[in-house]
Amino acid sequence: MARTLLAVTSPGEYRAAGSGNLRTIDGWERLDHYLRNTAAFGPEVADLFAEPVQGEDGAIDWYFAGDDEAAPRELAALSPDEQDAARQQARTLVERLRAHAQALQQGRDADGRRLGELLASALSLPSDERNIKVVGGRIVLVNWGMLDQHGGTASNALETFIKARRAPLLVTIRHITTMILDRRLRAWALLWLPFVALLLVAAYLLLAACGTGRLVGFALFDYCPAEPYQAMAPIAEDDEHEALIARLSELNDRFLALPACLPPQERLPEVAALPEDIPMAPPVAEEPPAPDVPEEDEFDSRREEAGGQTGEVTITLIWDSDADLDLHVICPDGSRIFFDQKSGCGGLLDVDANVDSPVPNPAENIYWPEGSAPEGKYRVEVHNYKGRSAGGSPVPFQLQVRIGDQEPQRFEGAVREDDGTGVTEFEMP
Repeated sequence: MARTLLAVTSPGEYRAAGSGNLRTIDGWERLDHYLRNTAAFGPEVADLFAEPVQGEDGAIDWYFAGDDEAAPRELAALSPDEQDAARQQARTLVERLRAHAQALQQGRDADGRRLGELLASALSLPSDERNIKVVGGRIVLVNWGMLDQHGGTASNALETFIKARRAPLLVTIRHITTMILDRRLRAWALLWLPFVALLLVAAYLLLAACGTGRLVGFALFDYCPAEPYQAMAPIAEDDEHEALIARLSELNDRFLALPACLPPQERLPEVAALPEDIPMAPPVAEEPPAPDVPEEDEFDSRREEAGGQTGEVTITLIWDSDADLDLHVICPDGSRIFFDQKSGCGGLLDVDANVDSPVPNPAENIYWPEGSAPEGKYRVEVHNYKGRSAGGSPVPFQLQVRIGDQEPQRFEGAVREDDGTGVTEFEMP
């Protein structure tokens, strides 16, 4: 199947929507597979989202992979009738996808809720309408799941486009003109003349009421004359400034001339001396402190309790709350192991806690069997998918990285809801 290049996004041109370090566009493969294989949608709906391909320089190429080989066109190049058809198509698709995303987010399945959030976030679009393409009469979006770089509430070109309407008066005039020019309908056109006359009278009365003047016998813009503007006398700012400086200097001199206020001295009550013949109490033998339990045992016990495995590389995450924290590992080849992709580059996520029902001792674990960890750099991240009782407060966590026979490394941190943090990086030789 031929692919058509629709647009190229430069690094820094837009900012990606998403949660933490997980961008919305990174979920394109899952979103495309779901829409193409769901009976309610199919390829025509899946083709709404162009395929993003990111190069080494950070630029993103957007491709249309549909079976239509027509050249892509901008909205500005469409005729009014073609724009109306494209607008109706976009409105129908967005309403269907938004309703489906809301239904998934309200479901009980955790994967379904995450897919609903991905689908809802994918419908965000920067304010430039050039991100909406038309290929052979079908709407295709580029830079979906992206936001404008400037702060504040950004407008969505997709929302602006589907809410646009033709001016009713212009449509009516165009229709009347067509009828008058058509000889076959000239008799019917005469029936519109009273309606046009009423519109002209209404326009005349509205203009007069709004203060723009009568159109006959008077000047056009003097119907509601405004009061003449009177300029205010200039304020002597320099004189006031000097007067304030002099007043502050006077007050400062008066303050420095005030006598110092010393607090009254208080005498402590005299304590009678203790008699020398009072026997001293025998010293109390202190019990030896209980030996500390190695902290690493907590990682082992929670991992074993949850059924987690160990191997050439073992990464274990533990925390003490009902929050749903997620362990992410980015492999040397760029793939990511996490709740939505539980295996990659030889590793496996075999423990995923607090997804639906919180457990007393939550833990998550990713491990590589002996000899299966490829060479290169690995990055470990922790994401807070749902804070639950913690709300917006950061949730503390502990992380252990065990590589072969080396001494395990232990890290601590905290992460807020809907956010992620990088914890550590390591290399396998």
